[in-house]
Amino acid sequence: MQREVVAGEIVFPLERARDVLSFYSEFMHTAPDDLYCDCFINAPLSGEGAGAGLSVCYSGAAAGADKALAPIRKLGEPNMFTNVSSVDYVDAQRSWDDTDPRNEGEYLKGGFINAFPEELVTRMADGFEPDPRRSTMLYFQHSGGAIGRVASDATAFAHRKSMANMLIFISWDLGSDGDPHIAWIRDYWKSVERFSDGFYTNEVPNETQRVVNGNYQGNYERLLQVKNRYDPHNLFRLNANITPTV
Repeated sequence: MQREVVAGEIVFPLERARDVLSFYSEFMHTAPDDLYCDCFINAPLSGEGAGAGLSVCYSGAAAGADKALAPIRKLGEPNMFTNVSSVDYVDAQRSWDDTDPRNEGEYLKGGFINAFPEELVTRMADGFEPDPRRSTMLYFQHSGGAIGRVASDATAFAHRKSMANMLIFISWDLGSDGDPHIAWIRDYWKSVERFSDGFYTNEVPNETQRVVNGNYQGNYERLLQVKNRYDPHNLFRLNANITPTV
């Protein structure tokens, strides 16, 4: 079993955010199955070290890593940070374990995108507003590839045509007022929501039952039949719940 992968982050100054997003909108279509590539814009709570970049993990044959990563060189040399190297896969997985603190207020908006048009790039880049009172992050989780070659009705997960999961995070010190930051992210999300098509079910916060049901898309009726048969009293309900009808 191969444990070594080529993984890490390539980070550019925040001023390059539009360039990074534009590159990613094209590259994600052509990346090989062996290359997982996320895109992000990040402005930390401190206000220092804001940047835009790519997070990559290449899991193919070692000899193919340079070819798979070569298109990224079109962005030029990252003049902030890069740590892409050959690492153990588990170490790569653990590398972000300390980036989700539980002693801060947090708010999230997200949804799948099936296309990444230039208008979305523009809205994302122009609308992103760092604020030293909060941490602000835009993140695209790569999908497509082998994920997209599974039929949408083969599993409960219906979003097989998605290219990426588009996420916007904010966090702030619990001792401060989070309302202005929540208002900002809601406005930001409104500007891009029409580009989304459903959301990752585990990220459901307080959507209505109608919205939850609709997110299963064409698989809802079959899932409802399973729920009615095996859990008619709704014992398993602390989730993006499908309410039984029996």
